[in-house]
Amino acid sequence: VVVDFVKGLFSCLVPGGNLSDSIVFNLVNKFIIYSDIFKMYYFLLLLNTAAVAIVVVGSQNEAKINTTGAMRDSNNNAIYDCLEPHIHKFGNMWYAYGFTVREAEQFASTCYSSQDLKVWTKRAHYPINKTLDGNNSQTAIALWNVLYNEKNKEYVGYGSEYGVSINVYTSNNPIGPFVFRNKFSPVYENPADTTLYYDENKGKAYFIYNSRNAVVHKRFTFIYQLNEDFYDIVNDTLVNTTAVMEGLWMFKRNNLYYLLGSGLVGYGVDDNFYLTASSMEGPWIHRGGFAPPGTNTFNSQTMQGLVVDAEKGSTFVFIGHRWGNHQGPPFPNASSIWLPLSFASNNTIQQLQWEDSWVLET
Repeated sequence: VVVDFVKGLFSCLVPGGNLSDSIVFNLVNKFIIYSDIFKMYYFLLLLNTAAVAIVVVGSQNEAKINTTGAMRDSNNNAIYDCLEPHIHKFGNMWYAYGFTVREAEQFASTCYSSQDLKVWTKRAHYPINKTLDGNNSQTAIALWNVLYNEKNKEYVGYGSEYGVSINVYTSNNPIGPFVFRNKFSPVYENPADTTLYYDENKGKAYFIYNSRNAVVHKRFTFIYQLNEDFYDIVNDTLVNTTAVMEGLWMFKRNNLYYLLGSGLVGYGVDDNFYLTASSMEGPWIHRGGFAPPGTNTFNSQTMQGLVVDAEKGSTFVFIGHRWGNHQGPPFPNASSIWLPLSFASNNTIQQLQWEDSWVLET
């Protein structure tokens, strides 16, 4: 039927023309063969396009992390004026609040933002000589962390005069300007190294610090709950972890609280360790180290960390600070390292592994 159709079509197009059955049969066969080839080529082209699309979509949800230079600008330069960063996600944007310890103006602060944890943009600089409450002490830290208070729909910032007091600031956006509001009530044995933790499940915030005034072997780490405005501590909530440690990071996983830190090494390093507790009130249990023994936590000290929630689960990123000088300021070579934590089935932290770079699902 096909042969007769082709012959009739040819005679219509070419008056007087004639094709033999064998010629038409060969033409039809070749058409069918080449048609199948074309279909296969088209299918492979579509498959390749889909694969490229998958790779592109995947890359948008992943960030390649350079362990010794994780925060990078739009020119892929490592950022060194936002060290020991306290990183939070407000809305769809990540904000990092860190120190400018490499600069002459020690412990001024900066804020960087990023949509994907790949490229960071500088948004603010908080100089020490303009500390918002007028404090010009060289031990002051202008702004070291920020929490969002849902009740008041505002951002609450925290600065400090090391070993003396905590200053509280507020703003209607995460980069400021921040306005000085008040100082914390006197903190038991005065605060040295400090951190904050917000428990989303409970809607409560906590202030964690190690003692400055006690004798060295009793410089324990304490925990206060903050009031509902996050402006001050609640005095009757003091918890003593009984652990002598500094360089603090707290997070929660599988309803278990973790507190990471180092010994009292000042600007030095050691094999850092961690505690766990089923509630903030304790008891806090010493769990030992989380990095290969003798590596001094890859020559760094715990200084906060980062929790990233993604489709495949949460990633807990250890951020270790390298002062670059164990004798004290200046710190022209200070830097930070970022490495992912992993956990055993019994919720213990598995031994931290060194990688020059790794992929973070965002």
